[in-house]
Amino acid sequence: MGQSDSLSYKRQKAIFFTTAGVTYAGSLSALSYTWYSKYDKAGFHWFNDNKEWLQMDKCGHSFSAYQLSSALFRGFEYAGYSRKNALIYASLSSQIAMASIEVFDGFSAKWGASWGDLLANLSGTSLFTIQKALGDEQWIIPKFSFLRSDYYTYRPDALGSTLSENILKDYNGQTYWLSFPLQRIHQKIPGWICLSIGYGANGLISGNQTIPNGQVEEINFERYRQYYLSADINFSAIKTNNKILKSLFKTINILKLPFPAFELSQRKITGHLLCF
Repeated sequence: MGQSDSLSYKRQKAIFFTTAGVTYAGSLSALSYTWYSKYDKAGFHWFNDNKEWLQMDKCGHSFSAYQLSSALFRGFEYAGYSRKNALIYASLSSQIAMASIEVFDGFSAKWGASWGDLLANLSGTSLFTIQKALGDEQWIIPKFSFLRSDYYTYRPDALGSTLSENILKDYNGQTYWLSFPLQRIHQKIPGWICLSIGYGANGLISGNQTIPNGQVEEINFERYRQYYLSADINFSAIKTNNKILKSLFKTINILKLPFPAFELSQRKITGHLLCF
């Protein structure tokens, strides 16, 4: 490595760690303000929430851990770390960052630290790390889509009152997907064509069937799971020499695009011209 390369990596390392540090601190501050600031504090404790929200929150933890691991891996490589070390440091860093949420939960009187959340975090990081260790391609790609529901109007305190809060809190509008590039089945299929399976839920205005006293107790929505089968695009497989487009494709690849889909829920199959 020449002197110019060494200086370049030092500069890139400084950029990466500064950006990562500011993003981490900013994200925790935003999370503290939007999610935890309205609730009482308590001594650190654990709480088993594995049966709540039809496990939509666990899907969110796994998805977030996967995407964070992916972003950190690219960051460590940009900073000059070898592929092996970048993968190790990205995996560890993502778990530490995600565990910070459990610290917030652990000191909140309303919740508590959850071992189920920690396992979900580990599943997301493991999905990225194992695939990356085996090769450059990701053959199972977690994605996210959101369509605002009306349920937040019944409990804005729990599901959010603004669109940004709804995206974070209202599980009724969220769908988590696993997209599979079909080129794995046949090499003649373009690498950007994917089959995608999704999971969502409906009727959720509380973690379980019980709603806190004094809050729309008379409303009892049917809670049910939703399973989807759809098409998708793997933007990371689209070839381009344009650095801006490459960066854009990596960013939007976390989102599942609207496509026709089949939904299995309440023991029946429904077709959608566009599924968000």
